[in-house]
Amino acid sequence: MAKAKKTPETTSIFDDRDHAPDEDALATQLGRRKALWDALVAMPAEHLETTAQEWSYYTKKTGWILLLKGKGKTICTCIPARDELLVVFLFPERAVEVALGDDALAPVHQDIRDAKQYKMGRPFNVPVKTKKDLKIVNALVAIKIGSWAG
Repeated sequence: MAKAKKTPETTSIFDDRDHAPDEDALATQLGRRKALWDALVAMPAEHLETTAQEWSYYTKKTGWILLLKGKGKTICTCIPARDELLVVFLFPERAVEVALGDDALAPVHQDIRDAKQYKMGRPFNVPVKTKKDLKIVNALVAIKIGSWAG
């Protein structure tokens, strides 16, 4: 697993405000990474019956990002960056405790610990370059959704 950056690189490869990414643009820009992207954005459906995907454009610097949602809440944000796919999570403290207690998530433990604590939680990012990275993201998705119950 590639080490997550301490500060999220939030620059999407899609920066044209007038054109949200579609499947053709994703396939063209992501190339071989498109299969990883498809698996990534399908993950919430493994944990919830109803999920949603919402493209959002904030600034030219951030470009288009994809919010994965369930139960009207954001699970994570997916960014199709230049050299990697990036997943940004915002974990409440109860989710942080669960993640840090899971040895399978050891590759991201330090990034979670280093994340600044805000009122809404700790933001941290996970780069996705391989199928192994997807397993970690899927576990984090499950923890985030599970944190909503309490």
